[in-house]
Amino acid sequence: MPIPDIITAFGIKQALSNFVNQLTLKILVLLCYMAEMGSVTHLSPVNQNAASIA
Repeated sequence: MPIPDIITAFGIKQALSNFVNQLTLKILVLLCYMAEMGSVTHLSPVNQNAASIA
């Protein structure tokens, strides 16, 4: 029965695609979070100095 096989293959492909998309999204969020933490710790004094000068 080729039709159910195609549906199953499509379902598996769709599930894998969704999983990869979720994983990519989580990695991007994590990287953004880490960059945000890094910028807060490193650039915070610079931003305060710039604000006081302005």
